[in-house]
Parts: sequence; structure tokens; C-alpha cells
Amino acid sequence: MHIPNVGQIMTLGDLYNARTAHCTNVSVLKDTFPQTLIETRDENSINTRFISEETYKEKFEVFQIDGNLRLNILANLIPLNTQGKFLTTEKRSSKSVKVSMSCAFQTKADKIDIGSDTIRGYVNTKALDDLEATHVVTGIQWGVNVVCSFEHTLIEGETEQEVLSILSALCKPDKVGVGRSEQPNKDISVQIGILGDIVPQADSYPTTVEDAIQLMRQVPGFVMGANEKEGSVLLYKLEPIEKIRAYFDLETRITPVINTIRSELVDRVE
Repeated sequence: MHIPNVGQIMTLGDLYNARTAHCTNVSVLKDTFPQTLIETRDENSINTRFISEETYKEKFEVFQIDGNLRLNILANLIPLNTQGKFLTTEKRSSKSVKVSMSCAFQTKADKIDIGSDTIRGYVNTKALDDLEATHVVTGIQWGVNVVCSFEHTLIEGETEQEVLSILSALCKPDKVGVGRSEQPNKDISVQIGILGDIVPQADSYPTTVEDAIQLMRQVPGFVMGANEKEGSVLLYKLEPIEKIRAYFDLETRITPVINTIRSELVDRVE
């Protein structure tokens, strides 16, 4: 199970409650756990996403956020970081068209194999009795994420579909990886919003879509000055706690059922 970091602050070994979408602030790793046992893999990849409809449903699907976590976000039960806040932003006006691009540059991935012989001795098995916990954090994806939004207020003679087509052509995800490209014939004014780990200063804030895309091309370079070149947490990997308990031959517990909220119900809330 993977969940994006929308504001949760967790480390490897932490217990997580998937019902409430909160960390329990308890770790299964002892204080003596050596950091040298963390497996680290360097990465160098960019994941670019395009959001055209700007609905809650589309944004949640693009960022692969489902049932219980969706509902907790919509109910304001989770303190959100900048990526999380993007999920709940809305258009400034019903007479405008808005699209967004998300660019995540992945730098490295950390993981632990709790069932391995080298780590077993550093696991506090009593922590695995926590009935509030449903999962254990066993992996963390690091990097930098930036979301640029472009909003145009419709004027007389323009249609929503026409403007959406123009903005979609300007914001093709593949443009982040290439140089300046041919633009649509019609100029269009947009209000630009930027959320993420990198926000430019006022004097260098982009004023056009192409300027914003150029900023996104520079995202890998921004990592050089951020948190020892690893950036921030993009994604958490979670293992079911019962699977971890099985590694240590702990008897199966009677635990509360994790009811995954049906997408139809979440759609009605959205």
C-alpha cells in the first residue's frame, strides 16, 4: 500500500492508522536501531501529471488518493502540506477555466525489511500490539514536488471548451522534458498559482504558462539546495501490521475491520 505525503509526518518504522489516516506516533523500531540498516536507492526520474477538470475527484485520482484518506482530507481532519492544500483548492470564479500541472522529481527511496535477520533484533514487538495501528511504514520516497495552476476568466465570445483546449495544448506534460516548443496561435491571459516545495521569489515569479513550465524544468536543480539534496517526502510505503506480526510468529489478533469507503459515497461528499 502506498500513500502520497499530503501532510503526514512519519519515519520508517512508524505505526499508521488507515481508518483515521493518522500516524500513531509510535515506532516499532528500538532507539538502538542503526541507520546503516536502511536500504537506500538513488533515483533520478520526473513524474509529470496534468489536471484538466480541477474537480476533487480528478485530483484525488491523479494523486492516487482513495476512500478513507480522501474522506479525511475533505473533512479537514488532516493538517495539509502544500501538495495537500492543492487537493482542496477551487477555482476563483465559476466563469473561469483552470488547469494544473504537477511535477515530482524523485531523488531517492529508503526502505527497511523488518522481517530480515539483521533488523529483527531491533524491533519492539510490544508496539505491534497497538490496536489503533493498521500498518507500518516500511518505505519512503524522497524528492521535490511543484504544482502550477493556470486560470483564465472567460470573456465575451470565448467558450470554456475553446479555452480548455488552448490551456491543454500549452500544458502538455511532455513539455517539461523538452526545450521551448511551438505555441498555439491565440494568446491567452492567465492567473498563475504555485504550490509545492519550491516557490519562486516575487521578482522571479512566472507570468506566462511557458515561464511556469520553464520553472518546472528547473525542479531537479532546486534539490541541490534542499535537505541534503534529497528533498522532502513524496510517498510512504505501508505494510499491514498483521503481516509484520506474522514475521515474528505473533498470534493473529481480532482487530477492527478497515472499511474502505466506496468511491460512490466519496463522490457524493465531493
